[in-house]
Amino acid sequence: MKNKPAWLGKEKSTREKSNKQETRLAKTFGGKITSNSGARFGENDVKTPLFDIEAKTTESKQYILKLSELKKMEGRSKFDKTPLFIIEFATDGSEYAVINITELLNLLRLDSLDK
Repeated sequence: MKNKPAWLGKEKSTREKSNKQETRLAKTFGGKITSNSGARFGENDVKTPLFDIEAKTTESKQYILKLSELKKMEGRSKFDKTPLFIIEFATDGSEYAVINITELLNLLRLDSLDK
């Protein structure tokens, strides 16, 4: 039996995993990937009609989310888009979305109930 080529079974790079996540999110939310978003100033990863998405993927069972990351994402979002931070845990494929509570209430149209 021949030996397998070195690239067969090779672990995917972080960039490849990120690209796969961004592509899937763009398709799911009906948007477009921001090309080279990680290297460009002022751009989140995926733009959709409703959301401005910053996507992260981790091989770990935890992700340390800093307030500065959320503020940076919000600062890069257009005024007419809802900033959305999505974290994928590659260990089991689960994904979670982080959204500002005010934005969530606006989306659910619950912001006007108190008035």
